[in-house]
Amino acid sequence: MNVIVTKEKERTIAEIVGRVDTTTAPEFQKLVTDIMTDKPARLILDCARLEYISSAGLRALLIIAKNAKAAGINVNLCALTDFVVDVLATSGFDSFFEIKKDKNE
Repeated sequence: MNVIVTKEKERTIAEIVGRVDTTTAPEFQKLVTDIMTDKPARLILDCARLEYISSAGLRALLIIAKNAKAAGINVNLCALTDFVVDVLATSGFDSFFEIKKDKNE
């Protein structure tokens, strides 16, 4: 798993590459939490290259959502693969995030 960060004037984009599972979820959560310390107005988690997310990854997303809400940061998920859409919908996690078609929406 890798997170590629692009900072722009009004937003920060974190492109998630690979798998967010039991092994990588703690690192993922820490990386995104570190990004939020800069207080971006909008944080976009680009999931176009996210291959897999486990329950540990969902837990990390839930913690990220709660921390972002407390900090007043708007977090969007975008470019979800069919697999990730299914996992989020089945778990009900799609209600925690605003989901966009792509990072430019």
